[in-house]
Order: sequence, then structure tokens, then C-alpha cells
Amino acid sequence: MVLTPAGRDGYRPVMSTTVTRTPIKLLSSAHKGWRDIGVGVAGGGVAPAEVALAFDGRRYPSNPTLMKATAHPLVGRILIRSQGDDASLFP
Repeated sequence: MVLTPAGRDGYRPVMSTTVTRTPIKLLSSAHKGWRDIGVGVAGGGVAPAEVALAFDGRRYPSNPTLMKATAHPLVGRILIRSQGDDASLFP
């Protein structure tokens, strides 16, 4: 989930999805003033891959499995590591 401030009373979601896999990355590319987010996808008939999620002016795509997979690993700052990469999920 990605949130943005919404006045003094809280936040509003700009991304909410449950069909992602680690690692979760903050990419250097951006759309509509927001950085792209790289996530892993796999399972349910989807081959393991990474996809870049771009902000459309309101939110990020909610289902990364419908996005086109990249042909190479995405380069970016890892926000949440794969569980097997380290003892901690967070860098």
C-alpha cells in the first residue's frame, strides 16, 4: 500500500494491491510526478518476473499481474527485500 497525505486528518491510498512479490523497489523513472514502483509477480499461471507500476495521476495499477513484464531485472532502491535475501525484509 502507498499512501499520500490528505489534509490534516489523514492519508489517502494511491496504491493498494495484494498480488505482489518481493522485492519491492523504488525506481528512478517517474510518471505524473510520482516515482515508478517495481514489484515481483508470479503464480496463478504468471511466470516469475518483475513489472514497473506507473502512477496515472490518481493511483498506481492495482493488479501487477496484468502489466507487461520487464525483460531484465529492474534497477532501483529496494524498499522491501525478498525473504531469502536477508534476515530482515526492510533494508
